[in-house]
Amino acid sequence: MTPQAAYQALMKAPESFLRTRVLSINGGGVSGVFDYVIGSTGHNATTGFEKYKLGCGFAAGVTQTHEFEAHNLRMIPQTENVDYTKIPGSLATHATPIVLTGPLSGCCLC
Repeated sequence: MTPQAAYQALMKAPESFLRTRVLSINGGGVSGVFDYVIGSTGHNATTGFEKYKLGCGFAAGVTQTHEFEAHNLRMIPQTENVDYTKIPGSLATHATPIVLTGPLSGCCLC
């Protein structure tokens, strides 16, 4: 499946897409709306599932890409002193079809 077809499948039926494919997401460390890319990285040797990376840029191994706009919500580490009144942005100010985050362990999502 091409990255463009993968993006369309992810948007149309996310649960079905994620049950049969591996998706690695790099949301990044800044909240806001950014241009993202989904890229193909081949197949998982054990499961045979197609593998994709999604982020603002890619390392080696990505063959084809498809660009789209997404809203990233920065994950705030537990160790960071959180001032809830200073968390930037609102999803209502710039609607995008998809919202991304970084890793969810050891942080809070508000």
